[in-house]
Amino acid sequence: MNRDDIKELYFITPIDNIPSVFKHGLLSHNKIKALAIPHKSIADEEVQKLRAKKVIPGGKGKLHDYVNLYFNPRNAMMFKRKDSHAQNCVLGVNAAILAEPNVIITDGNAAANDVYVGFFSPSLGLQRLDKKMVFARSWWSQNPYEMCRRRSTVCAEVLVRDHLSVSNITGVYVSCEESSDKIKSILATVKINIPVLINGKMFFQEV
Repeated sequence: MNRDDIKELYFITPIDNIPSVFKHGLLSHNKIKALAIPHKSIADEEVQKLRAKKVIPGGKGKLHDYVNLYFNPRNAMMFKRKDSHAQNCVLGVNAAILAEPNVIITDGNAAANDVYVGFFSPSLGLQRLDKKMVFARSWWSQNPYEMCRRRSTVCAEVLVRDHLSVSNITGVYVSCEESSDKIKSILATVKINIPVLINGKMFFQEV
């Protein structure tokens, strides 16, 4: 994959968290816990247990010390939450953060077994990523091992230590008019002017 292939990065969150996000920025799991900030989570509890234990190679802390962004928000995590699409949104994040120090790219789901996922600098990580696999609309394969590999690759991540400023958020994606109205109301309250875009396919709401 080339840097020019990446127009935006993405953060998946419940709409109820949006006021907090625009007050505090995007925070890592451990930072939210340390600051005792109330929030909702759509993460799978078993996956979260794996992420809590995961140590970043090279003495760079734990996975929960990082904000996790996706190259492709239409991924396995989103698929699990497709029935609650109206309660969730996707924040677009400026891909320029890839040039910042201490950013890490994974070539698959960061919670996966170390045999199946690697952690890299942005320049090396982008070389490792297969554009077609990362942005694939489906990870189905008759071969269960291949399907597992594809599902993980679609969940390739960009990890940012501790905190990401609100200034990096470029827009909000939602699945429907109901969610759009709710987001616009929240943004008006916090006096933030960014685009709110309806994209049902991002949330597996095919038309």
